[in-house]
Formats: sequence, structure tokens, C-alpha cells
Amino acid sequence: MHRSLPLVLAALLVPVWGTAALAQDAAPLVVSASRVNTSAPIRDLPIRPGSHRSVVYAIPNKFHKFDQQSVPDVPAGFVDPVLDTGAAESGGGSVLLSFEGVSEDDNAAVASVVVPPDANGDVGPNHYVQWVNLAAKIFDKDGNLLLGPVPGNHFFQGLGGQCETRNDGDPVTLYDHLADRWVVMQFQISVGNDLCVAVSATPDPTGAYHQYEFSFAQFPDYPKMGVWPDGYYATTRVFGGGFTGQQAIAFEREAMLDGDPAQMIIFNIPGGSSVDGFLPADLDGPPPPPGTPGLFVGSPSTPASFKVYGLHADWTTPANSTFTLLDTFTPAPYDGSIGSIPQPSPGEGLATLSFAIMHRVQYRNFGSHQTMVLNHTVDAGGDRAGIRWYELRDTGSGWGIHQQGTYAPSDGHERWMGSIAMNGNGDIALGYSVSSGTLFPSIRFTGQTADQSGTGVMNVAETEIHAGTGAQFGSFGRWGDYSMISVDPSDDTSFWYTTEYYQTTSSFNFRTRIAKVALPGVVGCEQTLAATLDDDTPAPGQTITFAVTVTNNAASPAPLDLWLVADGPVDRTVRLGGGTVPAGATVTRNVPLRIPGNTPSGTYALDLNIGDYPDDVCDTAAFTLNVSAPLAGTPSDASALFEVVEAADFSAGEAAGPVAASAAAGSGAVLEAAHPNPFFAATTLAFTLPEATEVTVGVFDMLGRRVAVLQDGYLGAGRHAVAFDASRLPSGPYLVRLVTAGGAAATQRVTLVR
Repeated sequence: MHRSLPLVLAALLVPVWGTAALAQDAAPLVVSASRVNTSAPIRDLPIRPGSHRSVVYAIPNKFHKFDQQSVPDVPAGFVDPVLDTGAAESGGGSVLLSFEGVSEDDNAAVASVVVPPDANGDVGPNHYVQWVNLAAKIFDKDGNLLLGPVPGNHFFQGLGGQCETRNDGDPVTLYDHLADRWVVMQFQISVGNDLCVAVSATPDPTGAYHQYEFSFAQFPDYPKMGVWPDGYYATTRVFGGGFTGQQAIAFEREAMLDGDPAQMIIFNIPGGSSVDGFLPADLDGPPPPPGTPGLFVGSPSTPASFKVYGLHADWTTPANSTFTLLDTFTPAPYDGSIGSIPQPSPGEGLATLSFAIMHRVQYRNFGSHQTMVLNHTVDAGGDRAGIRWYELRDTGSGWGIHQQGTYAPSDGHERWMGSIAMNGNGDIALGYSVSSGTLFPSIRFTGQTADQSGTGVMNVAETEIHAGTGAQFGSFGRWGDYSMISVDPSDDTSFWYTTEYYQTTSSFNFRTRIAKVALPGVVGCEQTLAATLDDDTPAPGQTITFAVTVTNNAASPAPLDLWLVADGPVDRTVRLGGGTVPAGATVTRNVPLRIPGNTPSGTYALDLNIGDYPDDVCDTAAFTLNVSAPLAGTPSDASALFEVVEAADFSAGEAAGPVAASAAAGSGAVLEAAHPNPFFAATTLAFTLPEATEVTVGVFDMLGRRVAVLQDGYLGAGRHAVAFDASRLPSGPYLVRLVTAGGAAATQRVTLVR
């Protein structure tokens, strides 16, 4: 919620609001985008700074109201029942990369000096996009600047109207991993009230954008967005003659991905002006079960309870859309009456925004259960700020609290402005600001490893990302409005976090930091593994073969080991090879293993791993192996199970090529990247043959079972294309494998989403 503020402004200019209530309509309001356009690549556009606000709206009055409203009744001597003082912490996390993000100087260069910063950004396969207040920058994943600073309205050049000419901020930046696209949003409040939304036309965030202007009858303050398969869902805090409540919004994602005219569906969240702090769920990882509505979590009127709503968007007949209360749950008691955050002198007291659930509410689907994680600031005792966090779960019977805790180590420092996320392993990371009368505001994170799930305790020792070396003064006591932690889609394991700090004691001179971090035992790698197995029911004495494809998405060579962990009648861990995979390359190897004749029969669960042998796993492919009765002789012990016929070497003679096109080893055949990928029902794969040959293109699930044959026969030299219709298959990852008559093979992973 930045409020544009020139340095010359000597006093807060606060509009006089009325007290009109937000109407509680049962039917949705359906609005078409008032402007639609597709831009040229933004990297080629000239910098045209937009006009921006010259006053601060309702600071501190608006927030002061809700700080007071959100104070629960707690008895004298109240002790937080889920207080976590850090006593269970063990090893700390790792800071894998840290670099400077958008600063106040960048804002001044493209627009104006403004406070407070809205530090947010997101990470994709190859980029990090950050937008803070009025300025944005785009980096590669080594921290190199590719574009910026550019004004926020740079994303809307060519759209026309106020979205092109205004730059009012409150930005949101998200990576839509289901479509491999970028989504950005800000509001404009000069003439009318608009949300300006842009979706990248390609995976390149410096390229073209599909641009949209959506108009509102009232001021859509503090907009927040989440990615969902059937829509981009959002919340706003509505002002029209005073604060009147919150709205839940769905944007027509499928149309916006194609640059077509799009609609939005709006519901008033029940409760009127007593409702605040609701946010939309933002998806990471696999999509939710089919038919799951967009989820919204917040507090209806008092922090003694939370509600989960579902917005079902019917894009065929939008008027039939529904907004339904799904669940209500009660957290452990907490004290929301928290004063300002101290800094070393002459620093001012800093606001906590304790009324609000902090950006973002992150959602994950693990198959057996769904999760959401969220956080807000509370009084951990003695008027000292700590972070109350929650993991919500739905195991099939509705949403409830799986675990909760108030993180506040007993060191006299205060922690606030948090952002929380869970990776694909089930590990949780929490980033935040920390400050006290003896500590300049600094950036730190903690976490919980998946094996501690349910304890409500952060067992990862607090780890410093960046130490502040200055205090803030003369900035109206505001310290950001939100921060952002996200999960790297390249490994679904490491985290990226951004928030603000001060380098020197001053006013209106914040900086931001962007960091890639990992929890203990996590490689934080950017390499992926795909594999198929030619026979999952071998007889003893037989040789089985894994077709292993390793992709290095990093910008530097990656040393990796390959090993197998077998769990069954006997257990074995065996190293199968390794080597250094070139930067940006995909390497495919056939790895044969002999099943000794006296191997005990039964079912074996196999995990094929890449990473740092034997403990640090980067990626895994799982298989089930059924071994028939052993031949005559004494059953082998674990030391004889799985004989390595030939160790794989990822370094010598790589069949290396760009990630987007996998070369078939030894043949010159190239399997191009599927388009689209991920896909909803069907995708197309093209391949090039240097000479006429017999070619088979098959599709396998992650257990190595063939589910489709796309090509099986003789083809001439040249480029060919095949379609994969997966409309009758379950969602998830699949492996497409091309094999030529000469035995050369290339493999690619595609993901079906619903």
C-alpha cells in the first residue's frame, strides 16, 4: 500500500471519508476489461514515467483504526500458548545468493521519492522480477540486471488510458508456473479507480505483455493476487466515502493468457466494514483437485476466528458464479495489541500492520492433503513483536489448523513484516524484518523441516540474510506494507525472499535485498531428473535399464552424483555414476543394472536420485520393482543386490544441448520443447531427424508405465510433429521419450494440469 510522498510534503494530507457501508450482494458483479492491448517487448520500449500521487492517503489514520479493531480481549498476565522462543532450533539455513534490489534511488530516478516500500517479487525458471512502489527491475537468477529500473506503467505502454499514463503503485508481481508466464498488477486512482493487470505473452518477462484495465466504482486499495488454474484471484480493501470492507475478485485467466477480451467477477466479502485482512490463496506446485474454487482466508471481525471462502468462477455464465463460506476455525489466543517497533536512536517507532494477514497465503496440493500457510504480527509478551504463523490443512473433511506457533526468540529483538511459504518437500521458510533499540532493522529467516510438521515450532536456527546498518526516521513510522518469499520452481525446494533495510540512518532512503536461501540439508540446486525403466518385473539374472535424463537449468556447470536407494526384502544404496553436467544442458544416459540370480523375490521401492551422494538429494524419480522367485542358490544379502554393469558418466561425450531441445545421443535427432507445457488437455512435440529412420515416440508415467504411443514407424529426414492428447489421463508429470532404430534416445518431461 505505498503512498506516494514528495520530500517537500510537510504534513499528511488525509481525505475526509464518509461512513457508507459496502452492500452485501448475493449475486456477483461482472465487469469486462475496459481496455485490452498487447504491447511490444518492454525491453524495447522507451522509458516514459507516469504521473503519480502527490499525497499520502489516510496514513496513519486508516491503519490505526484497524490496529485498534484487531485487539482481542486478553487477560492481565496473558501468555501466548503457542510461543516459540527458539529453544528447539538446531542447524541454520543457507544463504545461497544475495544481491541488491530496487531502492528509493530507483524510485526517485523513474518517478518520485516514496514511502513505505511494497517490497515484492517472484522467481521463475530463469528470472527474478521485482517491483517496489513505482519502480521495477528484472534480473537473471545470478543477480545480473537485465532491465530497469523502469516505472510501473512501463508494463502498460500502448494500453492507453490512465494505466499507461499513471504510476500509482501498490504493485504485485507473480510467476504463473502453470503457464510459464508472468503476472503484474498495480492500481491507479487519478481519474476513476482501476486495477491495471498485465500477463506476459511469453516466458520472457522482458518481452511483450497482454495488458488490461479493469475499472471499479470505488477505490480498490491494497490489491493482492493469487494464481489458480481457472483464474487470477484477488482481494482489495474498498474505500468509497470511508472504508466499507473487502472484495473478492476473479480475473479471467485463460483469456488473459491469450490476450483476448477478459472479464472479472466481484463479490463483497460478508461483514462489511468489520472485515479486513482477507487474502487470496496463491498456488505453488501441482494444481488443486479438479473443481476446487479459488480460496480466500481472513478474519471476519475479530482475530478470535478465521474463515475460508471459496469463489467458484463460472466463465461460461459469470452470473452463476458463487462465493461460499467453506470453513471457520479458531486459532490459539493471541494478543494483537502491539506497539511500534523500536530502532537504535534516532530511529522512529515503526508500524506493525498487525491487523493484516501478511502477503501471501500460499497453497499446495500434496495429493493426500492440501495446505495453506499464512502469518501475521502479534505481541509475543512485554509489548515485543513476534510472528504468529499457521499451517492449515484439508485432508478431505474441510479446512482446519494443522499447526501454529508464535515465533519470538528470547533475545530482546522484535520480528514483524513476515512472509511464509512451503516447498515441495513440506519444509516451511519464514522471512521477516528484525529490529530493537540496539539492532538496526535487518533481514532474517527461519524455518521448519518437514519432519517437524505438526509441532508448531521453527526448528531451523534463525539465519541472517542481510544486516541493516542504519535506522529510519522522518518517514511517518511506516516500514513497508508487505514482503515476499517464494519457492524456486526450478527445484521446488529453495526459497527467494525480498524485503527492505537501511544502509545509512536517514529518511526516505530505503534499500531492498533479494536472496536465495535454503533450509538445512537442502542442496538448493537447479537440476532436474527424469527417468524411465524398461522392465519393472524382471526375473533374477536379468538386466534392467534406466533411461536417465538430467537437465541443468543453472547458468554454470553442475557436478552431480546418480544413485539408487532400494527398499524391500533387502535394502541397498548403490552409486550408479556421476559427472559434471554443462550449463543449460540436457544429458541422457542408459544405466543398466543386473539383478543377481539369487536376489530375494518381492516388491522393491526404488528411488533414483541425483545430487551430492549419499545424503543431499536434488531430484528423485520413483519406481516400483517386482522381482520374481530367485534362481537356485542362497538368497543374496544387501551387498549383492543390483550389480552395476556400467557406471553412468555425465561428463564425457555429453549429448548436450539447450534445455528447450533435447538431442538424442549419437544420432543428431533433436526433440524440441513441448508447446504448451504445462498443458491442460493436449500438447504438441516436434522433432528433427537428420536421416530417414524408424522412430518411436512414447509417453510414460512417473512409474515407468507406457500410457501412449505418439509415433511408431518409418519417417524421412526433416522436422516432424506429433500431438499428445492427455484428456483422459490424470494430471501430473509425464515423460515423452523418442527412440530411433539405432538406439539413440531423447527424453522430455511434460506436465498435465486440470
